[in-house]
Amino acid sequence: SMTAQFYNSINPSLGNLAATEGKERQYSIFKKLNFGTFWITCFCATCFFCLFNPFIRIWLGSDEWLLPVWTVGVYVLEYFFATMIGPIGAFRNANGLFVQTKYLALIQAILNLVISISLVKSLGILGVLIGTVLACVLTRMWYEPKVLYKEVFHRSVFGYYAQLGVYLTITVACCVIVNGIVYCLPTMEVLLELCIRTILCMVTTNGIIFLLYRKTTEYKECILLVYKIVKKFLRR
Repeated sequence: SMTAQFYNSINPSLGNLAATEGKERQYSIFKKLNFGTFWITCFCATCFFCLFNPFIRIWLGSDEWLLPVWTVGVYVLEYFFATMIGPIGAFRNANGLFVQTKYLALIQAILNLVISISLVKSLGILGVLIGTVLACVLTRMWYEPKVLYKEVFHRSVFGYYAQLGVYLTITVACCVIVNGIVYCLPTMEVLLELCIRTILCMVTTNGIIFLLYRKTTEYKECILLVYKIVKKFLRR
């Protein structure tokens, strides 16, 4: 995925950071990277949730292949956790914390298989997605942050768990708000509806994040980074 490629590309820089800087500097960079990941994840998750079925309707020209809202929702939840673990994994790898998590992937795979098989007969594809989400939450999502915060940052991990809960709540709220607005609109042509949904996703996610985080250092740093990237692109 694009997210995995991004973290692979910054691994050397994070490795250099881990070798030359102290825990406070690493923690500062981690917070900025984690917030930036949340911002992107919130926007993409909202788009997935609100645009998935309209896109399928345009692509295949039929409602026959549309997925139930709960299935799309659990898929988005799986995407959220899979993406938000990225900064944790990147810093863990940069600091060489491999021994502590060497069996984690195996345990996650076993849990995923057991839960998915248990649920697939009664729930179908929804059961498989639930199995994937639960396997991730019961392994990587709680254990990898615990290892990183204990071994590298030397601080309590519960602040991270609480922040992750807030990020998830904001993402769910964005999905619900956009979907709620769309349902209040009159019936329209599918392509027009897709465009309106896309605009609503952009305005809602960025607007809510601006209102909640505009005064934080992480938000200001992300805006500055985007400005530098755009400025560099326009100079070409």
